[in-house]
Amino acid sequence: MRILQICPKPPRPKIDGGCIAMDAMSEGLAGLGHNVKVFALATQKHPIMADSICDDYVRDYQFESFGISTSINPISALFHLATNRSYNASRFYSRDVAERLKERLEEKEFDLIILESIYACNYTDIIKESSKAKIVLRAHNVEFEIWRELARQSGFLKGWYVNKLSSQLEKFELEESQKVDGIVTITKDDAKWFEDNTKAPVHVCPFSVDLSRVNPREKVDHVFHFGSMDWLPNQEGVRWLIHEVWPIVRAEHKNAKLVLAGRNMPSEFESNPDMGIEVKGEVESAEEFLSRNGIATVPVLSGSGMRVKAIEAMSMGLPVVGTSLGMVGTEVENGVHALIEDSTDGFAYAICKLLDSQSLTLEIAENGQRHVENCFNKTNTFKQLDSFLQKIS
Repeated sequence: MRILQICPKPPRPKIDGGCIAMDAMSEGLAGLGHNVKVFALATQKHPIMADSICDDYVRDYQFESFGISTSINPISALFHLATNRSYNASRFYSRDVAERLKERLEEKEFDLIILESIYACNYTDIIKESSKAKIVLRAHNVEFEIWRELARQSGFLKGWYVNKLSSQLEKFELEESQKVDGIVTITKDDAKWFEDNTKAPVHVCPFSVDLSRVNPREKVDHVFHFGSMDWLPNQEGVRWLIHEVWPIVRAEHKNAKLVLAGRNMPSEFESNPDMGIEVKGEVESAEEFLSRNGIATVPVLSGSGMRVKAIEAMSMGLPVVGTSLGMVGTEVENGVHALIEDSTDGFAYAICKLLDSQSLTLEIAENGQRHVENCFNKTNTFKQLDSFLQKIS
């Protein structure tokens, strides 16, 4: 099939879960023999990094990007509030992008168009006007649920406004999901929401990995968090990890080290040698960072969708400690493949257990890696996805 993949940010460099998931989609479909063109929006937060887009990638995926501004405009925000339209979503719409897409759709015929996340759905109408291709929404999350949970945890005035944003985004998600020919989610929980609210066929395609074997860690010497830090649930989780969980860990292990990494690190998160905290910020290679002998943490307190970093960490033979929300979609068994705790004390003592016990660390790391090999094999996952897409197109 001739497939156009529209991404709300460049898939490369693969520096956060969303980028990794989008790039895996491109590679997986191309690996099955499909002709894939990647069209990406480039924003201030996610610009094109020339040194990460090699000539082979541009050629193999007919890669094209278009810069847009998603900066917050107070007047526009008030207008959307008054007209009950989703400001979160509309920031990713550009008339110039719509015109460029129209040109590409008139130049070349596609069999299938994949919209990566609800934010790419701003262009559904122009696609329908300009192409006969079937449209599939790949929902990375049920986006409004993230904002609804954040509203619950905010003060009165901010909570009211964030809840309004959530309701407007929910309306947008409901409307746009009615326009597509199929929906692909990353977790079963997200699939159920779409099945309950739309008529389009839904397929679950979890994040999957190439099974290049790495020996499980026998011993760990630090704790880390790695994720895109412009995503609000990650900020919320790291705040909790630093201020509430980590002091308990340090009380038990006075020399314990915590490393924080990820692009767009907020200035509020600073290195603190007295507490053993090192803030690295953006790293050049996710794979290289995950090669360290550490305990991976996934302290997600709100949101939906699968945490790609949890699967990646387990595939690399790392022990993982996460919250229930952080491990959604991974289908792990607590105490077998990973340690799952939602309370502050529980999360802290789960980390301490791994720091205390070399045998438990190895057991959790081995079981987690084996679980990923069995359940998130890229070859099997994409064969099932291909069958679903063939039926739609």
